Amino acid sequence: MNPLTEELRSKLASLLGEDHQLVTQFSKASLPWRLLDILEKAQDPFNSQNHGKVHHSAVIEGKVFISKGAIIQPFTFIQGPAFIGPNSIIGPHAYIRPATIIGADCHVSTSTVKNSIILSRSNVPHYSYVGDSIISEDCNFGAGSQTANLRLDNKPIKVKIGDAVHDSGRVKLGCILESGIKLACATILNPGTYVKKGTMLLGSTSYKGYVEAP
Repeated sequence: MNPLTEELRSKLASLLGEDHQLVTQFSKASLPWRLLDILEKAQDPFNSQNHGKVHHSAVIEGKVFISKGAIIQPFTFIQGPAFIGPNSIIGPHAYIRPATIIGADCHVSTSTVKNSIILSRSNVPHYSYVGDSIISEDCNFGAGSQTANLRLDNKPIKVKIGDAVHDSGRVKLGCILESGIKLACATILNPGTYVKKGTMLLGSTSYKGYVEAP
């Protein structure tokens, strides 16, 4: 099994609970994007519960679990199924689309997140799009950074990890970031981009394939 997949499964088990139905299903995943396959196909993965603070102007549709200490700020729209982790701040003006898990102590502001997993202490604060992506812990998107998740020819997306190239079987797949990745402003990640742990990416630059620090 891919080492990142093992790490993701462990972090998600801590976030959701060892007995959560998704954690059980995640055990079948051998590569990171298989977690997204499972998440988007799951039936009623989350209960509608609010243990945080939701501003009266925010709109919550579908089944959304909001953890203790989470704050949903003004004019935010969340479509379930979705999970918002402890002490995370969502908004203002955030758009969280279905099949999304956001970990603890994250901040997503004027950005859109769709069918993605964002682990703890990672931030997507300013005018970014994260679609069909996996963001590990302690990552940060600079203002205007974007993930592209669809090839122009609509062909399945391939992912390079080290020297190996994998056919994801997915028509939509954004980026896969290991922990500690920093994106400067206006960074573009092409479909299937895999970024190695601790890499810092230049702003106003487009990346694809397997990216690691020099």
